[in-house]
Amino acid sequence: MQSKAKAEPKRLVRIIANVGMVVSALWLLAYLMPAGRTIMMDTILAYILGLIVTGLLWRTAYLTIHPRRFWAWLAAAWTAGLLGDTVGGVYELLTGNLLPDLSLVDAMYLARYALILVAFWRELRVPTGRQWICLVVLLLLAAVAVGGGVMLSVPASRWAAPSLAVAIYPTLDIGLLYVGLEARKHQPAGSLRNALGFLTLALLAYGTADWFDFFGRAIPCDAVAGLAGLFWPLSDILTGTGVLCLFWTASPLDAAR
Repeated sequence: MQSKAKAEPKRLVRIIANVGMVVSALWLLAYLMPAGRTIMMDTILAYILGLIVTGLLWRTAYLTIHPRRFWAWLAAAWTAGLLGDTVGGVYELLTGNLLPDLSLVDAMYLARYALILVAFWRELRVPTGRQWICLVVLLLLAAVAVGGGVMLSVPASRWAAPSLAVAIYPTLDIGLLYVGLEARKHQPAGSLRNALGFLTLALLAYGTADWFDFFGRAIPCDAVAGLAGLFWPLSDILTGTGVLCLFWTASPLDAAR
């Protein structure tokens, strides 16, 4: 018979998963309804969804599911991103103005990228060796692609340095996506590899949101920028799904390491 101590973690995770599914469904409903978006209900629910996923990542690290430090680094990354969302939201609420293209909030978002890269590098040994070269080359190509897209689609009158500096986000997203793909490819079959698959999809969704957000604001086109509001929460949903997949398929050995 399964002991109460062993059952408690999965019971808590099951509760979190159920709450997450309800919030995800409500967020999608609010996003698809113009009235819900008008009162920012989709933004509020997306924030709650981010809180749930961040807590789930910290819970995973606390339960020492192998590799524990990997999940701790990811939890710290999601916390940094959530902190950026919080500070930015409070600023806009108090001032009634949108955040500038570059602000101190960007330091928190950049910290998120750095922490994710550290998680893969220190705990899963990706990137390493020639992968570093491939990563640098890919980042340069991504920067060229973003620059080309700006010249072709953005009016020259909007080529301001602060606005274009935000292009660093879709560029970095390409790099993290490469790292995630490499980590999954070299990971043996098992629960961690499955979780990395969902995490890689989450990185893809996040990067897609950043591309929509950057070009939507640079052109400008509200319809394009609005699509970012669909893919950012989708990134959290995919991350949470990956973590839950890990919980239900991890072997006792993984949990004991």
